[in-house]
Amino acid sequence: MLRKIAFFLLFLLILRVSAQNVEKNVLFLLPFQLEENSLIEVEKFKTAEEILDFPPYELLGFWEGAKMAIAEIDTPNVHLNIFVRDISDDEGKLSKVLAEFENEKLDLIIGPFFAKLFPIAAEFAKTKETYIVNPFSTRSDFIDSNNFVFKLIPTPTYQPAILHRLLFPELNNVNIILWANGELESVKENYINYFEENMIPFKKVEEVYGVASLRRNLEKKRQNIVIALYENNARVIANLQALATDTNMILLAPESWLNFHNIDYQLFELLHLHFFSNYFVEYKDDRTELFMLDYLSNYNAPAQLERFSFQGYDVAYYFLNLLINDFDFSKVTYKPLSFDFEFRQLEGGGYENIKSRLISFSDFELIEVK
Repeated sequence: MLRKIAFFLLFLLILRVSAQNVEKNVLFLLPFQLEENSLIEVEKFKTAEEILDFPPYELLGFWEGAKMAIAEIDTPNVHLNIFVRDISDDEGKLSKVLAEFENEKLDLIIGPFFAKLFPIAAEFAKTKETYIVNPFSTRSDFIDSNNFVFKLIPTPTYQPAILHRLLFPELNNVNIILWANGELESVKENYINYFEENMIPFKKVEEVYGVASLRRNLEKKRQNIVIALYENNARVIANLQALATDTNMILLAPESWLNFHNIDYQLFELLHLHFFSNYFVEYKDDRTELFMLDYLSNYNAPAQLERFSFQGYDVAYYFLNLLINDFDFSKVTYKPLSFDFEFRQLEGGGYENIKSRLISFSDFELIEVK
């Protein structure tokens, strides 16, 4: 009897030890291009900004954010083996890296970031039944028949539903106008299809006929929601000021409108400008402030959205936790600092993020509409 008890206790001990020694292997494929630029004389750069603008260092912030996430993850029962390989846009270099891991167990791959390389790595991941993350590509074709791919940049397909839910859940007092000029045709079709399927009344106005045509379709007694579906026309944008003072209007425009240098931000305030963004940081949030302080302490440089510092932290923290929890979404409660994650699996394919963030220009600040 004592021997049976001893054997049972030994069996439990073995189970406990094995549970505490689960290993997960993670491969980061990052475009540092260090070999190609090993002879660069860094002392020639006059400022830190010049260094960070240099191609090999453009995504350095992503890895710095990722390293912070790796250091913070508490995994008493899982040991994470992190492998980092430097690749550029060289298919030969990628092939060598993948060959290195041909006979190794991999549980997660993050990258590569270049569009022409990712399908190669995704096919490799599929053959090994390893999940792979594409942080920045807008392409969707590589998830169509590969159920191991995660695509993080949201597709515009879901934006009309988000806009409907957040801006006009009630249709009684809104006047919706699609204002287009031949650009962004696929986005326009998304809106038309959604509005027609959900029996939402809307008008179509061609920008080529000028602001006067838009004015004729505005209504003074209703909330006008103008969806501008074109990228570049600073002259037309500047002429919108008169409309903003005469009518109650919300303007939804591409995020690129913020890049016009000759546009007064007061105009965006008058137009109640809204736009969809793939990632957005609430800098006054307590978690964000703490992250920025830690980042500054670690690297003696500020965390920046443009340098992908926040995105690197989000991607690493979220997906490493997802890996630890065997890709059970319900067990990962992390709220990203810059992304917003909600994944939907395509039939017979991979996982697509469907959460674009709707941002408004209010009181000369950018605020997320929730």
